[in-house]
Amino acid sequence: MSAALAEAHRLAAAGEAAAALALYDGILAGDPAAADAANNAGVLLRRLGAGEAAIRRYRQALAAVPDHPDAGWNLGRALLEADQADEAWLHLRRAAALRPGWERWHGLGRACQARGDLAGAEAAYARALAARPEAAETLNNLANIRQAAGQPEAALALQDRALALDPGNADLHYNRALLLLLLGRWAEGWREHEWRWQAAGFVSPPPLRQPGLGWRATARRHAAAALGTGARRHHPVLPLRRRRPRPGRPAGAGGAAAAGHAAARAARRGCGGRRRRPGAAA
Repeated sequence: MSAALAEAHRLAAAGEAAAALALYDGILAGDPAAADAANNAGVLLRRLGAGEAAIRRYRQALAAVPDHPDAGWNLGRALLEADQADEAWLHLRRAAALRPGWERWHGLGRACQARGDLAGAEAAYARALAARPEAAETLNNLANIRQAAGQPEAALALQDRALALDPGNADLHYNRALLLLLLGRWAEGWREHEWRWQAAGFVSPPPLRQPGLGWRATARRHAAAALGTGARRHHPVLPLRRRRPRPGRPAGAGGAAAAGHAAARAARRGCGGRRRRPGAAA
C-alpha cells in the first residue's frame, strides 16, 4: 500500500471525508486501476449522498479487479437503493459467493424480494438465518415472504420470533398487528395496532374529543384514528348516514357502531395503514 493510500484511509477513518476524497482522486488520476482507492472513494461518496458518483467509482474498481471482495457488494447495495434491482441482484449474488455471511445473504434476499423472486428471497433469508439466527430484521423479511405466499400463520410465527428478540421494535409490532387483523383476531390486532404511533413515519393522532364537534365529525375522527390514518397515508372515511331512531332508542346511538363497522370493512380491504416494511441490511 502506498503512503498516499494509507493516508487517505486514515483521513476517511477520522471522518475527514473531503480531504480523503481529494487524496483518492489524486491517486486515481495517476492510476485508474487502483481498485481499493476507487472502492473507498465510492463508500465516502455514498455516505455523502452522491449515489451516482459512488456507483461510477464502484464500477471503476470492478473494472480493475472483477473479484474485488467489497466493490461488488457496495455496488449492489447502491444499485438496490437506486431501484435497479436486476443489476443489483447480479452483484449481490456474486458478493455473497465471494464472502458468504449474514449481511450478504440478507442483502441478496432484499434484492430478490425487490425483483419479485420470492423463492430466491426465501432461500437467501434462510441462509442468512443459518449464519445469524437472532437477526430480527431477517425474520421480519421472511415473514413478509410467507404472507405474500398466502401463509399468514407461518408469517405470524416468524414475527413472534422477531419480537422475542427485539420486543421494543414498533415496526415489528405494527407488522404483527396487520397479520393478526388478516387472521381475524380483531381484539389482539387492534391492541397491537397502537404501536404504529411509535413507528417511524407516523405522527401522534389529534385529540379525539374537541369542543364543538358533532356526532358525525366525532365518528369520522374515531374511525380515522382506528385505521391509522395520519401524515404518512390518508384513507377516505365515507360519510355516515343518519338512521331514524327506533322506538325506545335515543337518536345517534348507532354512530359509534357504524364507525366500527366502517373501520373493519376498510381493514379487510387492506386499508389498515402503510405497507409492511422490510428490514434493511446493516
